[in-house]
Amino acid sequence: MLTQKYMLLVLLPGSFFLILLGGDFLSMWMGPEVDGLALMLAILTVGHLIRLSQYSSFLVLVGKGEHKIFGFLAVSVAVVAMLLAVFAVRVLNLGLMGVVIANVIPMVIAHGALLPWYYCRKMGIRVLDVIRSVLVPASLPACSHRVMASLSAVGLLGVPADHDRKCDWRMACQRLDSRADAGRTF
Repeated sequence: MLTQKYMLLVLLPGSFFLILLGGDFLSMWMGPEVDGLALMLAILTVGHLIRLSQYSSFLVLVGKGEHKIFGFLAVSVAVVAMLLAVFAVRVLNLGLMGVVIANVIPMVIAHGALLPWYYCRKMGIRVLDVIRSVLVPASLPACSHRVMASLSAVGLLGVPADHDRKCDWRMACQRLDSRADAGRTF
């Protein structure tokens, strides 16, 4: 259970960065034509956060010889994601957003519910014990808005953190450009 806590402590800051500021980051990196991808990036980040947070469970169960469940889950997630994506695109006309949602739904169900339940059952641990000793302690520091704002790249680049509005990457880059033009180092 300790490895799950450390895994979350490593994953949560980067995931929250992508969820909160990923759209601005994509716009600065790729240009304004990708502005509509911020929500898709956030949804995919949540799915992969849940999947990656269970990696230590995977290692423990494979070490115990309980690897059949992972083959079953991988195939099931792939088949369900494919069927949901076809349904979302052809029937619901959701386009790329439908494909994103169709991929995240089975990932969250498999890795956020089924795998933790299976892990706890095989290890003889109560699910509430995992929530109390792993999820809550690892999530509390990352949930603080002020901690996230101070750890964001904008805050680290010297732009004062404004906790009441979204950070403006363009302002941060302009400030860095003006420092470079003035010959100052940062």
